[in-house]
Amino acid sequence: TPQDLAACVHALCTDQDIAVERIRNLMDSRNQSESAATLCGFRAVVINLRFISPLANQLGIEFHVCELVLLLESIALCISDEGHADYLRLKSVLDCEQSLWSRMNSKRS
Repeated sequence: TPQDLAACVHALCTDQDIAVERIRNLMDSRNQSESAATLCGFRAVVINLRFISPLANQLGIEFHVCELVLLLESIALCISDEGHADYLRLKSVLDCEQSLWSRMNSKRS
C-alpha cells in the first residue's frame, strides 16, 4: 500500500546506518518530468543511499551509492520484459530528441 511504502521510506531515512543521498518521487504525476519511465506509466520512489555502518567502513563501501527502487506490488506485477523493452525504445527516442535540441540550441548561441 502507499502507507507501507511511506513507512519504508521513513525507516530508511531514520536508520543511523544509512545515509540517504536523494529521493525521487515518481509516484506523484505533478512531480513528473517528460522522462521515458513516466511516459510509460512507471511509478516508483527511487532512493539513492549509502551504508555508513562500522561494517560498511570496515569493508570500504561507505562511499558506494546504491539505488533502491520501491514499487507498489500492483505496479511491480505489471512489469514485464516486453514492457521494459518498450521503455528502452522510448528512452532511446527521447534521448535522441534531447540531443538534437541541445545541438540546435548550441548552434544558435
